[in-house]
Amino acid sequence: MACLFNSRTFKNVNQYICTPQIEPLPSAVVGPFVEITIEGQTITNSNMGNLSNDGTACIKSFQYGRSVSNGVGFKVEIINETWDWVKKTFKALNKTKKQTLPDMRKATCEFGWVARDCNNQVYKISNKQFGGELFFLVNTVESSFENGVYKISVECTDLMTRNNNQTQGLNEFGDDDNKMDLKNGLKKIWTGKGYTPPVDRVVFRKWDADGPAGTGGDFNFSNKDGGASGPWATWQTKEKNKLSTTRNWLNPVGTENKRGIRQDFDNENFLTMVFQEDPTSLAQCQNSIGTYVVNGGNCSPVISFNPKINWILENSGTGAVSGGASSPGGSRNDRKKANPLWREGETIGGEQKAAIDKVQWGYRPPAAQAIRTSEALTDNSKATRGNELVSPIEAELTVQGNPKFAYNYGQGGIANRTMAIVVLNPAVIRKCTWIAKEPINEILSNRKWQIMGVDHQITDGKYVTTFKVMLPSPNADLNYQTPLGGAGYQVEGMEVSLGDVPG
Repeated sequence: MACLFNSRTFKNVNQYICTPQIEPLPSAVVGPFVEITIEGQTITNSNMGNLSNDGTACIKSFQYGRSVSNGVGFKVEIINETWDWVKKTFKALNKTKKQTLPDMRKATCEFGWVARDCNNQVYKISNKQFGGELFFLVNTVESSFENGVYKISVECTDLMTRNNNQTQGLNEFGDDDNKMDLKNGLKKIWTGKGYTPPVDRVVFRKWDADGPAGTGGDFNFSNKDGGASGPWATWQTKEKNKLSTTRNWLNPVGTENKRGIRQDFDNENFLTMVFQEDPTSLAQCQNSIGTYVVNGGNCSPVISFNPKINWILENSGTGAVSGGASSPGGSRNDRKKANPLWREGETIGGEQKAAIDKVQWGYRPPAAQAIRTSEALTDNSKATRGNELVSPIEAELTVQGNPKFAYNYGQGGIANRTMAIVVLNPAVIRKCTWIAKEPINEILSNRKWQIMGVDHQITDGKYVTTFKVMLPSPNADLNYQTPLGGAGYQVEGMEVSLGDVPG
C-alpha cells in the first residue's frame, strides 16, 4: 500500500510538496553494484570482480560526485591479487593533449542496484537507464602492496579539470576584415583541433517554459546583442583557459528571453559543451525533481537531513562575473561533499568585468553600452548563482542510493533543478495518532531547495546518495523579511501521489 502525505494526514502539507513524491525502492531485496572499465579491463564489486582475469581483483569502495558546473568524477579503491590490473591502470595515465578525446573514453562507470521483487524476479537498476554512458579521464593512481595484495586508488574526472589546467595562448577567432559571430566563435574554440582539449560538439540549450531545459531547441541571442547568432567580432583568448575565455565572451550578452547563460560539460556518449539559457523559474515546481520527506518512516528513502544556517547580511558568492577563475568565493571545502574531486580554484571560469570591453564598440552604440552591460551581467550572475554561491542556508540530504541522479541533463538531470523537502518534526505516536503541536517544520520545509551537487557512495554493501542543496534566504538572496525560500512556501492547491522510483 502506497503512502500518501497530503492534507488528509498532515494539515497544509500540500503547500510544500512537488510531484512526484519519492518513496523507497519497491523491491524485496536490493544490493549495490559497481562496474568500472579502464583500458578495456572490466572490474566489479563482486567476488568475481575482475571479469577479464578470473576474479583476481575487485572493487572495495566507490564514490561518484557531480557538482553542478564544477565537473564530475569518481574515486574507486581496488584490491588486486596480481600486478596486471595495476599495470593497465598506470598505462591509462599516459596521455597527450592531442589525444584528449580518445583518453576521455578510457574509463567508464556504471552503478546502481541489483534487485529482486516479491515474485523472485531479479533485475538491475542502473544509472544507464536514465542517461548515456559516462566517460572519464584517468587522473591519478595511488598504489600500495601489503598483506600479500596490491591496493590501488584511482581518481577519474571529466574535461573540466583538463580545461582549467590548459591555457589557450593568444589566439584569435576572426579578424578585423572577417569578423565571426559569437556562436561560431564558441563552437570553434571548443571543437577546433588546434585548441586543446576539444569536445565532440557544442550545443545551445533553450529554456522551455513548458518543459525541461533543452526541450525547446537552440536559444537565440538578444537583438540588442547582435541578433540570433550573437555579435560579430574578433574573439580573443588572452592566455586564459577555455572556460574563463568563453565566460568572458558571454558576460556582456544575454538571450532573447532576457536570461543569462551558463556553461556545463556533459560527459555522456557524445562529449558535449553545453551553453544553457538560464532555466530558473519562479514557478515553484517547474524545475523540481520531486519531494523527499524527512522523518517519513517506511514511506521515505531519507536517511538523514543536516541543514546548516550561517546567517549573513549580504550575498557572499562570486556569481558568474566576479572573482575570476582562481577565486571561487570564500572557502568552499564543503564543495567536496557534493563532488569529492572538486579542487580549490576549479570553477566555471568567472571573470571580473569592470569596464566596457572594446569588442562591444563594434556592435553596441556607446549610449547603450553601460546599461546593457549591467543588465547582461546581472542576468549571467543570476544564471550561475547556484554554481559558485556561498549560501547562508545549506544542507545535506542523504537518501537510499538512487542512480537516476548521475547526470546534469536528461531524465535524472540536476543542473538548475530544485527539490521539495518536507520535514516532519520528531514526535511520538499514540494509537496511530501523530502527537505534535506542529508536526510540519515550517522553517525547513520548502519547495525551493536548489540542488548544488550529488554524491553517490558504495562501500561495505551499502549505497547512499547525498544531495548538497541550498535555500534562498532573506536579506541575502531575497528581500528583507521575505520568508525563507521566497515563493517556495505558498499554497498551490495540488494533490500528489507517490511514484517516480527507478525501474
